[in-house]
Amino acid sequence: MSFAHFLLLAVLSIQIFYFLVLLWAFARRGKKQHGGVLPATVLVCAHNEEINLKGLLPLLLNQDHPDLEIVIVLDRTTDGSRSFLETVVATNKSVRYLDVPNVPEGVNGKKYAILQGMGAAKHDILLLTDADCRPGRGWARAMVTAFEGDTSIVLGYSPYVKTSGFLNTFIRFETLLTGIQYLGLARLGYPYMGVGRNLAYRKSFFTSTNGFEGIMTVTGGDDDLWVNRNARAGHTRVQMGASSLVWSLPKSTWREYLYQKMRHLSAGRRYSLGSRLLLGVFHVSHILTWLLFAAVLVLYPSVPTLLIIVFLGRLLLFIALIVVASRRLGDKFPPWSVMLLDFIYVFYYLSTALRALFTKTVQWTN
Repeated sequence: MSFAHFLLLAVLSIQIFYFLVLLWAFARRGKKQHGGVLPATVLVCAHNEEINLKGLLPLLLNQDHPDLEIVIVLDRTTDGSRSFLETVVATNKSVRYLDVPNVPEGVNGKKYAILQGMGAAKHDILLLTDADCRPGRGWARAMVTAFEGDTSIVLGYSPYVKTSGFLNTFIRFETLLTGIQYLGLARLGYPYMGVGRNLAYRKSFFTSTNGFEGIMTVTGGDDDLWVNRNARAGHTRVQMGASSLVWSLPKSTWREYLYQKMRHLSAGRRYSLGSRLLLGVFHVSHILTWLLFAAVLVLYPSVPTLLIIVFLGRLLLFIALIVVASRRLGDKFPPWSVMLLDFIYVFYYLSTALRALFTKTVQWTN
């Protein structure tokens, strides 16, 4: 075999190792959670989200939780969100809203809004989600019951609503692959990120770790970057299953979606060195798997049987991981499209990751 053949074999071996580790993370049964249904505050920050709030509030008010406070923070809102919330507050004592008309210069608006809402929250346990999210009725109860013992952070999964079209299929695939990585590694004792659409933590813990100190001027990172800096195996739990899901409304155009992902990926530059190395090896080996395999097919008249077997083995293992993990997470994903999506993911990640690496400023919306 040539050097290219050996390099491809090495890359495939790395991928297989990652997939086996993650498959074990989702195949194994975690210990049962026996936490009680503790009082909690749902915190939502919204910037001109009247329509989305009208969809979200009824779902929050219908949560299967006996003592749930709902705090909405209006961040420099200019639409009809304020009038809508006034009518809701008038008939629901569990709902409050804060109006943040201005943000201090140089401070990230989303983080500032979170801090204002946190200061107004009555309860120690905070459940964070976004205005364009749709939690199931059992979400709050499921997340709160994970707070047992020394638990200070609970990571949840937030898939996107299924609609028609290839873009939606790819968005759901990419979200699932991201969830497999951060939730799988967290289950194995290495939590490195979370998503603000479905995240919970204790306010007292947030305060004790100095909150957003050092990242207040950074766009994004109020969820993943904060978790990366503060989550540890001893006090971080993962909540999985259909009852704990928070569904998100997907973008409808590639342009909107790629901009959203570029914003999310930009925070990754500030992850710890260990996290960046772990994710870097995964993504580089993922990209090289397809690029090297294509190069070998073009440049060499015959491909060693061993390489073809290992390549197909890697693909089958990846499909198995997608099937097992999606079922455990509570949102089954069809295996028939995985091979094509896996290939397209290479070019998606190359384009968005490079743009995120060299883009300094982006704005936030839910």
